[in-house]
Amino acid sequence: MAGELIELRNKDFKNLCWGQPYRWPSNQIMEPNVPRTTVTSQVAAAFLDLYEYYRESKYLEYAQSICRFFIHDLNYTRDMDGHFCFSYTSEDHYHVHNPSILAASILYRTHFHDGNEEWIRFGYDAAKFTAKHQNEDGSWYYRSKPDKVRKVIDNYHTGFVLEGFRDIKTYSRSGFEFQSQIDAGLAYYLENFFGPNSEPKYRPEKIYPIDIQACAQTIITLSMYHDHELVTESLLSKVVDYTLQNFYDKEGRFYYRIYANNKIDHSSFIRWGDSWMIRAMGVFENRHRNNE
Repeated sequence: MAGELIELRNKDFKNLCWGQPYRWPSNQIMEPNVPRTTVTSQVAAAFLDLYEYYRESKYLEYAQSICRFFIHDLNYTRDMDGHFCFSYTSEDHYHVHNPSILAASILYRTHFHDGNEEWIRFGYDAAKFTAKHQNEDGSWYYRSKPDKVRKVIDNYHTGFVLEGFRDIKTYSRSGFEFQSQIDAGLAYYLENFFGPNSEPKYRPEKIYPIDIQACAQTIITLSMYHDHELVTESLLSKVVDYTLQNFYDKEGRFYYRIYANNKIDHSSFIRWGDSWMIRAMGVFENRHRNNE
């Protein structure tokens, strides 16, 4: 599977990177395989998992190439403090928190293994940007200034940000200064993204539609923070039970969404739902080992 990932990379770039294998809409239509920061970060995490398990140097070398992609091929502009947000893709200049903090976490994680100070310098400046743009209530908007901020807050993108900070903490070689952001962000997440039956809410202001990726990312986020004083095993188990009881089809797939009128969209998407739930259940089952 690792070899297949390498074959599926965007071969127009010297450094390793990946995008979606199809056209997709953003502010413009993006062509297949345009390098995307989230996708590339997720692939990097897989290679680092493989390196930590097998200790084969090629997997670390893949991660190092991805770090060079982040630093040399993505777009970013430093603010007055010298901090910045990695762009969403190689073709835009958007300031979106979740891809940037995931890229920062990969830089921290790779530095943990190879000691390359360039990774940690860039990772810190990206993490600091997202940390200082946290709202007073602990939330993060999807986009940040200088972009037009629409004040959109949702479940799984908040989960991505918390996931990124958790990995930064886990793989920091020296002092970690973002604990207050984690505590405030996790408190907001727990107070605003759960319905009366522990169903993961899509947005803070409304329960529906309940989305399979929100369910999956909730399981991932709570599992990664299972040792935090605010997270309970009871809540985590209830979310897992709710998801399996309401979204899982006996044929081995997960439904897309549940709406307020109890209508279920039975569509199944490999990337959006099934793969994310496979990952979620893996993180859930291994949550104690993952945080050692």
